[in-house]
Amino acid sequence: MNAELVRNLWLEITPQRLIAMPAVLGLVFAIAHVAEGADALRTTAWWMGLGLGVIWGTRQAAGAVMGEVAARTWDSQRASALTAAEMTFGKLFGATAYAWYGVAICLAVFLAAGGDVARGASLGLRVLFAHGVALFASLALLALGGRALVLTSLPHLAGILAGAGMDDPLAWAVEETGWYGLGVDGAVFALATSALFCGWSVLGAWRLMGRELTVPQRRWAWPAFAVFVAAFAGGFGWSEGAVGALRAAFLATTIAVAAAALLEPKSRGEIVRLLGGRVGDAPPSVQALALAAILAVLLGFRGVAVPEVMGSDFATLLPVSVVLFLARDIALTRLVALRAGGVRGAVTAIVWFVVLYAAVPGLLGAVDVAVLLPFFLPVPVVGLGAGTFLTLGAPAVQAVLLWALLAGRVRTGRAGRPALPTTGARA
Repeated sequence: MNAELVRNLWLEITPQRLIAMPAVLGLVFAIAHVAEGADALRTTAWWMGLGLGVIWGTRQAAGAVMGEVAARTWDSQRASALTAAEMTFGKLFGATAYAWYGVAICLAVFLAAGGDVARGASLGLRVLFAHGVALFASLALLALGGRALVLTSLPHLAGILAGAGMDDPLAWAVEETGWYGLGVDGAVFALATSALFCGWSVLGAWRLMGRELTVPQRRWAWPAFAVFVAAFAGGFGWSEGAVGALRAAFLATTIAVAAAALLEPKSRGEIVRLLGGRVGDAPPSVQALALAAILAVLLGFRGVAVPEVMGSDFATLLPVSVVLFLARDIALTRLVALRAGGVRGAVTAIVWFVVLYAAVPGLLGAVDVAVLLPFFLPVPVVGLGAGTFLTLGAPAVQAVLLWALLAGRVRTGRAGRPALPTTGARA
């Protein structure tokens, strides 16, 4: 049996706690039923389950690894014979076992009081998704070198936001726009999609756990997720035809590139391998950037082929410009990481992006110097003879210069201290 799961169950489940949870919940449910009747009982049970699972349980999931780091027991756990899967599921379901105990009671009361089965399934999926995201986020911060227990609050917040639920927004979106023209029921689609994202969050946590345990990594998970996100988002743009689907897929992929560029661990060795042309070792941000480039090219071809969007700046120039800016930003995050490193480097990179994408363009707009905007934003320049050069050339020149600067600093050793992972993750 999973030793990590058993250990956490012994820590979380005690006779006193087994009695306390139903006693407290029973009192709350009795008050709700006596005061307002069965409807109030169903509502109370559902929201109590959500609160226990998402607010309390997510905190346990976020601290499952960070707590070990704070107690200085994480290194010994990493040296154990447990596999990445055993460690992931032991943390994910063992550290949150008592919260799940409360959620199970709430679900039982909810269904016994006549609650909808689909609504109950939505509650369970929200809780699982929140826990998976929290564990994934804590491992991502740990890979960046974040060892302070206070950093548990960030994964906790991420899990709470995930647990807010995407079933209602997804059901509304499908009913409004459809998904690849298929006549699917909104509620069923939302539940199925929520289950898929739960699976992806657990898979992501497992992959990061494997990195922490220095287990050889198979390279299919991230490319598969990037393609899934692009294909999934594209379905909501299908109501506008193939161009709309490509636009939605492109937007989702660019978000994935930006998130990966900030969160992926960075080191001098990784940059050397990348600059040496080892495509198989390309980091997640570069892999997603390649997918974004393919979608940008497809958008350009569609913009030329479809008469109603022919000559459209969005369909031809903007996607390519966005890809070039993202290539620049990936280099910038690495330049910053080589000096600042870890979480501090990610925060510094965010400050740089606020300056480059908001502060400077705002200043240029205030002084009416719009011709310089393509150096800071992916916007087309209309009415200028050199419009295409500025729209594409400005970010391209910046990307080339920053990658050349990065290569020079890595090879000459002038980058300051390298941003090596501090938790045993491979460079």
